Amino acid sequence: MVPPEVGCLAMPERRAGGRVRWTWASDLAGTLLLAAVYVAAAKAAFALGFVHTSIAPVWLPSGIGLAAVLLFGPRAAVGVFLGAFLFNATTSVPLWVSAAIGFGNTLEAVAGAWLLRRAGFRREIDRVRDVLALAGLAALLATAISATVGVSSLWLSGIVSGGDVRAAWAVWWLGDASGELTVAPLLLLAGSAWGRRRRPGLGRVLEAVALAATLVLVADAGLTGSTARPFVVFPALVWAAVRFRQAGAAIASLFVSAEVVWLSAHGHGPYVASSPTERFLLGQTSTGAVMATSLVLAALTVQRELAARKLAERERQLAEAHTQAELSRRLQNGLLPVLSLRDPSLLLRTRYQPGQERALLGADFYDALELPDGTVATLIGDVAGHGPDEAAVGVALRAAWQGLVLSGHGPAALLDGLDKVLVRNRPSEEMFTTVCCAWISPDRTKVTLALAGHPPPLLVRAGQVRVEEVPGGPALGIHDDGYDWQAMTLEVGHGWTLLCYTDGLVEGLQEPGSVERFGIDALVETVSGLLAAGDDLDTVLDDLLAAVRGANGGDLSDDVAILCCSAISQLVEHAHPAAGSRGAVGRPQAPPAERSRRGAELPVGETGDGRRVAAMVERIELRPDRSSPAMARRFVHAFSDRQALPPQVDDQLVLVSCELVTNAVLHAGTRLTLSLELHPDRVRVSVRDRSSALPSLRQGQPDSLTGRGLGLVAAVSRGWGVDPSWAGKVVWAEIGLPARRRAGTGMPGERLAPWVAERIDKP
Repeated sequence: MVPPEVGCLAMPERRAGGRVRWTWASDLAGTLLLAAVYVAAAKAAFALGFVHTSIAPVWLPSGIGLAAVLLFGPRAAVGVFLGAFLFNATTSVPLWVSAAIGFGNTLEAVAGAWLLRRAGFRREIDRVRDVLALAGLAALLATAISATVGVSSLWLSGIVSGGDVRAAWAVWWLGDASGELTVAPLLLLAGSAWGRRRRPGLGRVLEAVALAATLVLVADAGLTGSTARPFVVFPALVWAAVRFRQAGAAIASLFVSAEVVWLSAHGHGPYVASSPTERFLLGQTSTGAVMATSLVLAALTVQRELAARKLAERERQLAEAHTQAELSRRLQNGLLPVLSLRDPSLLLRTRYQPGQERALLGADFYDALELPDGTVATLIGDVAGHGPDEAAVGVALRAAWQGLVLSGHGPAALLDGLDKVLVRNRPSEEMFTTVCCAWISPDRTKVTLALAGHPPPLLVRAGQVRVEEVPGGPALGIHDDGYDWQAMTLEVGHGWTLLCYTDGLVEGLQEPGSVERFGIDALVETVSGLLAAGDDLDTVLDDLLAAVRGANGGDLSDDVAILCCSAISQLVEHAHPAAGSRGAVGRPQAPPAERSRRGAELPVGETGDGRRVAAMVERIELRPDRSSPAMARRFVHAFSDRQALPPQVDDQLVLVSCELVTNAVLHAGTRLTLSLELHPDRVRVSVRDRSSALPSLRQGQPDSLTGRGLGLVAAVSRGWGVDPSWAGKVVWAEIGLPARRRAGTGMPGERLAPWVAERIDKP
């Protein structure tokens, strides 16, 4: 008995042998079919031969051979040689000449296909470069091989005399070129479309029928009349190329070429000359030009449509990107809180900038809370990575931090709780977070810091900037069993600024093209230089971001968040009497060309008699919601009570402040800052927002509910205006102080300006 393994091994061998035989049989059948088609096409072209029976003005087999090698590869060369040899063997030439001509035709097809492949030719012929390659490399260059080999063989055999060699070579060469330009495109397009056939619609079929009828009519009228007008055929060729692309251009050009060659062979048509050679040379040149031009026009049409589709797709993608960016921006604005404190002596400023241009949804976060006892707690953190997952983790940490702070947890317990929240909410174990927590005492003289892998903050006191070396622990999410984080309390006294930031601020480059990081030392130097310029806190932060971006040579690669707290011991900022110095409020005055103002305005920190004095400033951060006007009203009342301003001044300040705040809430929609500046002869009210849209004074209609705000401000104040800046604008107005103090003070006849100056300059 035969083991079953033997049978299992024998059956695949028989199947493999069957496949080999089937492949050999199919290749043989394909070769014979190609040879038969080649011979039939040669017989059709033979009818127009006139120089010799082996030379025709349009050699259709050249296009068949080139298309066969391009479609089926080098194995088609056997069929081309067999067909060329069999056809020439049926003529009167010797067998060795037939073999030489067959070798030349085969070499022409193989060389033409090789040159086209090297040039990146595509069989769809949907690019202008494909048409130029077909016309230049295949139709003009490769065909010279067949013409040279064939005419040389006929001359060596004595069939073509030496005087006819040049004419024979030209007709042979142009005949092969015409065949490749007329037949090869049709076969290549048919081979490319095989398997992707789609049934055309009725309208398409009717248009094709109309085009064919039009082409027949114009060809008959333009080519066969007593006076030839070949130009009347061009509109029909353009129609075919534009509407039916390469296939339409190839078929229409083939029809026109056949018509021209037939008429030239019979001594008619537009190319009538004294000799048959001249007629056929003119006809071959025109047919080749017609075919090449039609294919170029069809390729341009296809490329234009492809470009239009790509443009539409890019516009769609751009619209989606803009929509996504707007959603990310709005989501980011929603994730980052608008912070404000009730205590006007503690200024709180924040900045946020995503590192990547389109990654608007970053992972840096910050927050601040003012506790009932007056303590202010702040948080700034950085989740590793970018995107919605990291942003969601940042939101979870902020919410957990608020709960832990409000429940009275200390630094160690708070960081341990944040670590547990991170571990439960992060999408992967590799995600970690750095945080910096700060507690500011109610008297604003002590700051307690706790760091978890975060860069140390900067402390500014008495014009000096130093790095606070706080004993920090590892980042959150690093240790599996938690960590015993430590905190440190700083005695900061009165008048200080604490700058907390994420590492994106210091991880940029020192200068464009450098490999050195910006670093904390450069940050200290930059902040010191900005503070020495005397700018206010907002300007310092904006200039700091600009300086870091400039040193990096563009946008930073990581997100940047800044949380800055500044405690003022007294709400007094002294002006320097030096000429050209900035005003007492620390806000740089815009040049006259950058201002839009009404009424007169005295420079900040200067009285009407030219004597420079200090200005008293109070500010409050407001949210862009309906509660802001009420908060502004309470803030103004408290300011008036503290400064003992007359009732009419208080009423005017409330009216102007509420109108300016309401306008900012309605039209700017960004966080805003309300500032009150007390001068010896006036009170300046200003509202700063982050919108670049400038307000305008309008004439309100009798039945309109809006449009009267700035009119009221202009009527009540002694001057108002707008100071635009790259980060938004400041809308301001000034309320004049009366010449006498409030009635009943016992100081009739005294000027108010010296009294205000005395109160401001009082230590």
